Amino acid sequence: MVTSTWMKKLSIATAATATCITLGTIGIASAEAATITYTGSGFIEIPENDAAGISSDIVISDTLNISDLTVTLNNLNHTRIGNLIATLSNLTTNTTVTLFDRVGRIEGPPVIPGFNRNFAGNYSFNDSFTTNFWLTAMGRTPATNNTVIPSGNYLPTLGVTGAISPLSAFNGELSQGTWRLMISDNAPLDIGTLDSWTLSMTGTMAGQPVPEPASVVGLLAIGAMGACGLKRKKGQKSEDNNLN
Repeated sequence: MVTSTWMKKLSIATAATATCITLGTIGIASAEAATITYTGSGFIEIPENDAAGISSDIVISDTLNISDLTVTLNNLNHTRIGNLIATLSNLTTNTTVTLFDRVGRIEGPPVIPGFNRNFAGNYSFNDSFTTNFWLTAMGRTPATNNTVIPSGNYLPTLGVTGAISPLSAFNGELSQGTWRLMISDNAPLDIGTLDSWTLSMTGTMAGQPVPEPASVVGLLAIGAMGACGLKRKKGQKSEDNNLN
């Protein structure tokens, strides 16, 4: 599904021209803010212990200058979040952002595996969200083992520190092209699935002509002056005929 809206209107009314012509509202093509939303297919199975992972592509035809981006993993299920790495890539520019990376893992020595908690819900990532995903998932105690990370809106985070991995890396790029979600399971025994994923972008549509306001007003003013001049000439001619 694609939703995009852009419209700009220019209204002109001055005392000088009102006596001669009435100017209505004029529609002008403009690069106004727009939002596009695309949905990609999910995975029947996320292969376990496979660093190559599995990927799903979304091909976007709209040419949007990106200023904000949200990616949502719809009905993601997995029995150990500490095994998974998820990334989003713009294949046109080779820009890649990590959504999460084996949350809770410590490389060591000794190596400590990621948190033993579960995915079971919808997880959205955007720079403007305030909840740190890594901090939400934190916990290695028996009380937290196998508990579900709540569905919700999260900041994309890296590794054990929970450092932010900003999606603003895509800002200024064009939406048109192929976007790839990749998820890999980097340990044995646990399995997972993903129903679908959604990519929502906000920005301005590229290639929309924006006329110079001064030029438009100038042309209208010239036309108005011409109309006024013509009216005066006709009026003056009638008065002259009456005098004769």
